[in-house]
Amino acid sequence: MAGTVLNLPGGQLWLALGGLILLVIAGSQLYTAYGAKFMKRVVFTDLPQRTCDLLKRTGQVGIASRGVLMVIIGVFALLAAWHRKASETVGISEALTWLDRKSTRLNSSHRCISYAVFCLK
Repeated sequence: MAGTVLNLPGGQLWLALGGLILLVIAGSQLYTAYGAKFMKRVVFTDLPQRTCDLLKRTGQVGIASRGVLMVIIGVFALLAAWHRKASETVGISEALTWLDRKSTRLNSSHRCISYAVFCLK
């Protein structure tokens, strides 16, 4: 897909624009997670406060995980546009693999849980 975009007239600009759009969306996701903005649409009835807090934190982790993945994918798209190399773009799988290689604290179970929460939305 990135190779097709780069071959279009102004393809480098289009790919960079796609990367920037992903970064803006990622920022929005991170802002939503930090402020728990999604809680405006969620109503818990007859649940203990501790359970409500756990569900809120789970939502924050899931949305933040999606935001981090979008940041990684957006940065790689910008780099691919800058270098004019479509092979430098990454998808979700490659972004998770890159993140796993860069982080000594993130093991496979955390990665799987983050991806599962990402898929729920």
